[in-house]
Amino acid sequence: MSSRLREDYGWTERQRQVLSLISEGRTNSQIGDALGLSLPGVKWHVSEILAKLQAESREEAAEYWRRYNGVAPRFARVFRSLLPLGAAKVIGAGAAATVLGLTSVVVWVSLADSEGNGENRSDQTGPRPISGLSETPRVVQSDAVSTLPRPVSPFPEWDGRSSVIYDTTTNSVIDLGPGSTISWSPDGTRAAWVSQPGPSEDGVAKVIDVFTRKEQALGPAGLIRFIDDDQVLLVLPRSNDAFIVELATGRRSPTTLNEQPRAAAGPLELVAIEELEPRLEGGEAANKIWELRRNPSQEPVLRFTAYRAVLAGDRAVVVATQPEGGLANLFWVDVASAQAEYIATARLSTPNWPLSADSERVVWTDDFCDATPGPMRLWTRRDGLVRAFDSPTDSPEAARLWPQLTPTGLIQIGAFGGGILLDPESGDYVAVIEGTHIDWSPDFRFGAKGQYPGHGGLCL
Repeated sequence: MSSRLREDYGWTERQRQVLSLISEGRTNSQIGDALGLSLPGVKWHVSEILAKLQAESREEAAEYWRRYNGVAPRFARVFRSLLPLGAAKVIGAGAAATVLGLTSVVVWVSLADSEGNGENRSDQTGPRPISGLSETPRVVQSDAVSTLPRPVSPFPEWDGRSSVIYDTTTNSVIDLGPGSTISWSPDGTRAAWVSQPGPSEDGVAKVIDVFTRKEQALGPAGLIRFIDDDQVLLVLPRSNDAFIVELATGRRSPTTLNEQPRAAAGPLELVAIEELEPRLEGGEAANKIWELRRNPSQEPVLRFTAYRAVLAGDRAVVVATQPEGGLANLFWVDVASAQAEYIATARLSTPNWPLSADSERVVWTDDFCDATPGPMRLWTRRDGLVRAFDSPTDSPEAARLWPQLTPTGLIQIGAFGGGILLDPESGDYVAVIEGTHIDWSPDFRFGAKGQYPGHGGLCL
């Protein structure tokens, strides 16, 4: 490899860190512990480094790093950059005079190296790009495979008309009679719905405390939704006339639907600002320009191109790269460093493909819209492993596994508000409510169903 070496390969800061540890003789596990990376993430960085160097072994990579990035080579590069043009011709005559400055220059080199190569400096202005993304697909694989059991609900079949609340802790049911879907208070103690006694009669807005079963009627309504724990938005039947109702006093304040506050935003927000060519089957852009923005200032933090991107808590983003042959690489991106860590390669589907993440996990389903859907796959940051879950073959409820990670750390399975909750640690079902369009309470203890308008499917 010696004849192929050159100084600059355009290393990312993370690759520099991995190279430095390789030169110290660290194993992949030791590198992962030192840098907080999963084992597959370390393997990804090592393979990328070896590919750039056209090296056949870690020893060759270590040789490169020691040759071009030891203290002496770094000092030489910086010292050369400080010399005026032509100074090299007279350096011999003035060599003795430079000795007095060596100590301060070496200290300066050390400090400069400790700050990295400038790619992720804290004083950098504007949105940063992400380092370490690669669109070349890898092999689709899992570290473990299991088949989910058939989900069995303890609750009676829904009659298709009633507003019903299911308590998954006690397996009890609150049947509210014919009515709409449910809106939950943020604290999860009260539910609001529109009772609909008959097709020719106006509905009545109601609120129920799910623990005391005490009901409160608020008068005719076509729609009711919680604004906060103490107020609801009420819209009159066959009208756009709207009011904010205080539940404690019943006092009404006129409002308009346009005046309603947006749901509270988190500290970060992802925005697709431009669609790029080419297009996938069905017309969806295969690549988009994304910005990660900080709320409430809307200051852009990261800017990158990707097929999909989802937030993973408040400190990371999960990115799916532009598909190639129906495959896309998934990366975990640390917001603070703008460094990408390889997770896995996924098989996409059009027009829809599920991808969900939180601060600890990423979940997706391969080939969701294909005639034969693939398994649901779960990546866990703690160990860096990918686990595959096949759908039970005899269960129409779980034939297509559309997963969504909940704020409580469970996996909600089912499109349009699935009724299956899965514990990702044990692989056991926590709750099973038949059907879709389940309105879950914020703590996911209560699920509810009611009459809802029809709509198209996810794979049409």
